[in-house]
Amino acid sequence: MKSLLLLVASLQLCAAYKILVYSPGLSNSHLMFNGRIADLLISAGHDVLIYKPELMAAANKNGSDIARMLVVDVGVKEKWAKTSGKRDDMIFKGSGMSLSAQLKRKDVMDALRAEKFDLAISETMEFCSYGLFHHLNIPSNIVLSPGPLMPYMADAFGFPAAASHVPHIMAGFTDEMTYVERAKNLLTSNALTYMGRYVASLTTKVFRNHFGNDFPEIYELLGRSPLVLVNSVEILDFTRPVLHKLVYIGGIGMSKPKPLNEKLTKIVKSGKKGTVLFSMGSVVALHNAPLEMKSAIIQALAKFEDYNFIVKVESSDKEMADLASNASNVYLESWVPQVDLLGHPHVKAFITHGGQNSILETVYAGKPVLTIPCFADQFRNAAMVVRKAFGTRVPSMSALTVDSLTAALQDLLNNEKYEINARRLSKMLEKKPVKSEELVVKWTEFVAEFKQLPELESYARQLNFLQLTSLDIVVPFTLVLALALFLLYKVFRALLRLCFGSSKLKNE
Repeated sequence: MKSLLLLVASLQLCAAYKILVYSPGLSNSHLMFNGRIADLLISAGHDVLIYKPELMAAANKNGSDIARMLVVDVGVKEKWAKTSGKRDDMIFKGSGMSLSAQLKRKDVMDALRAEKFDLAISETMEFCSYGLFHHLNIPSNIVLSPGPLMPYMADAFGFPAAASHVPHIMAGFTDEMTYVERAKNLLTSNALTYMGRYVASLTTKVFRNHFGNDFPEIYELLGRSPLVLVNSVEILDFTRPVLHKLVYIGGIGMSKPKPLNEKLTKIVKSGKKGTVLFSMGSVVALHNAPLEMKSAIIQALAKFEDYNFIVKVESSDKEMADLASNASNVYLESWVPQVDLLGHPHVKAFITHGGQNSILETVYAGKPVLTIPCFADQFRNAAMVVRKAFGTRVPSMSALTVDSLTAALQDLLNNEKYEINARRLSKMLEKKPVKSEELVVKWTEFVAEFKQLPELESYARQLNFLQLTSLDIVVPFTLVLALALFLLYKVFRALLRLCFGSSKLKNE
């Protein structure tokens, strides 16, 4: 028996892989997503290290309580803070600044290289990781997409272009677009692709400044990644053409709802028709919103006297506290257990900014949703909610007024179809043939064992624009066809002249 246990233990040890999860400190929600991946792989018996270069002071979570952590202050938090709110600076300056700071930490690079990782995993918030993995001699890597694929990612991997029916990540369109929307979608998708290529070239320049001109192109390293794990669900996302290397893992590590505390239980149950949760997430700073907007929110919620509203706000937001004091059905909370509340039967709906994780949590709970998008993929998520008919939306945060919020809430709470569709989607996710957790573990182990997977590569990556779109065939063929038709026309015209000319001579 003892020898059998030793054999099992040795087999588990042999099967375990050393995995690096690169988790830059840019967003708490992304850190938590990366942490879920790490925790899942640890539970499957693998040795996982999370490397977190600290970049933004606000991104203060580690994402995991069980993974080995290497948290490194690379000395750029103050400089990075100066770029906050300036999107171009964050994209073009912040990323290169943080990369240079990391590469100068030879002690960190040496420690990571000494681990001799079998595999590395990184998300797509920036391009630094792909060069780092190459520099650290890690034989293979997996790309994590915390939301739908960015256009530049689809381009790098050779995914078929689909701007005619796949909204780009920041579009507020559904897949049923008008002519003008398709034109906007095409132009913006291409602009985002070229922006991604440009940022990748800047990252390549940083690496070559440190290691010489032989360092490979970062965009090429990204495209060569053998696998892409996307934090979305097939039945929820807009349908798009994909390659074999893409795997949907939306809802991974979704926690089960737990009982509410006494205070929240009392609030939730005291609503005559139920309770609605209002939370704009951890990134959207509702406390910085104009007083008129805060007033519009409270006024609109106060109109629905049969419902209680739990609104997540900062404890320091005195303006919201003063406004809510006149609304007996509005309860302000500085922290809410979102999953637990959504899972409670007396919570009837969710008002949210439309972040990817919030949408997934809502769908798993089977609750209708009202989205108020603010930036990035939230507009696309809001359109997705409308397209799948399990909720409605206010077009944007700037469009939020008493009337717009009231109308959207009336539609959400009085139209039974939203609840029916939300429950159907929830049941479909519950009955999904293969769980996301199993996909992550099995595919990660597969990549760790076989390293590179050229069998999953698309040759589209090697084609130029004319070849990829077949314009090099269509244009010459069209020209030849046009020339042939023109010659036929000329010949036919000449024959007609000849025939009618001969008839005319005979008549004369």
